[in-house]
Amino acid sequence: MKKVCTSIVLLLVVGGCQTDEAPVSSSNPVSSDTIYPIEVAKDDHLEVIGWYDEQTLVYLLSEGNSFDLFTHNVFTGEDELFYDGLESEHFHRLDVNNDQSLFALQTLNDQGQAELVILNKSGDVKINPDLSADDYSIFWSPYHSTEFMAVAFQPDWKQEVYHIDLEAMNVDTTGIESNFIQWSTEDTVTYLNWSMIPSVEAPLQQYNLTTNQTKDGIGSALYFSSLFQDRSMFVKYKELQADEIKYEFRDGIHKLGSLTIPILNTFSEHWWITSYAFDGLLDRFYYLSPRYSADYVTYKDAFDLLMYDLKEDSYTKLGQLDKQEPLELSSDGKWLLVGSVKKKLIRTEDGSIFHLY
Repeated sequence: MKKVCTSIVLLLVVGGCQTDEAPVSSSNPVSSDTIYPIEVAKDDHLEVIGWYDEQTLVYLLSEGNSFDLFTHNVFTGEDELFYDGLESEHFHRLDVNNDQSLFALQTLNDQGQAELVILNKSGDVKINPDLSADDYSIFWSPYHSTEFMAVAFQPDWKQEVYHIDLEAMNVDTTGIESNFIQWSTEDTVTYLNWSMIPSVEAPLQQYNLTTNQTKDGIGSALYFSSLFQDRSMFVKYKELQADEIKYEFRDGIHKLGSLTIPILNTFSEHWWITSYAFDGLLDRFYYLSPRYSADYVTYKDAFDLLMYDLKEDSYTKLGQLDKQEPLELSSDGKWLLVGSVKKKLIRTEDGSIFHLY
């Protein structure tokens, strides 16, 4: 039985206009976007965390045992303090909800335990769930901005899965055993049940948050992801073409389209899944594709950055990257934040690259 891993280490190469000057303007006549890089002191430890809204990023400045979070508007260059960290806090992770109104902030205390707080848009603590764990995986609901699932990883390698409703102030234990959970309806989450008979793919299980009942989902996959409301993606193994892997897109139970990507073999129980981002308003799937099937460790060629349009069943190449890197799409679908340290933006209109710092 194989499980899934996604690669998150990466570095960018080609695309369009590149410059280290500030501000950065594209030479492409299609658009006159001007991007203002983040400017900090050279000895500051800077890390871009993710999107705050469609034109603003959240970034981290850390020094010793303390940190602060700031926002940076890429079109005006304006910076503002978002969260003033305590000296006893070490930054761990920040997960934003579906409408970018709430932020789940994880910090680590001196004992290495994770502390979870929910921040509002102003960076103020809205709620502090009374939970205890070494780490959390957060899955915000795409239907209700105040709901999320939290997988709490315990020090004894056990885990607990909670359903948290901030509006009702409820924290409910679910008993779900999976650590990768996806929302499928307003009151249902879906996950792959790898505890079943070992096979290449696992069947889908659905858990109803209202009735606390579990039932079989429709189909099986080696990877499953909810992309946008009823849109979902199933990754399936093509036995007749062992050098390719199939990505199938559905709206509920209805198939919307599919594509195949060359496999990078991990020679382990974990499947390689490409980096991707989805524009739910335009039904566009952005992803990285190796140019041929190979071993994951020895593959040294470039990755093509592609856009698959589900409505048109067409492909557009935006550029290429040196390595596989995470992709994070802005809420308006116009920009891809790229890389494990998120140093660059790619404009989805034409593939132009802009440096952030």
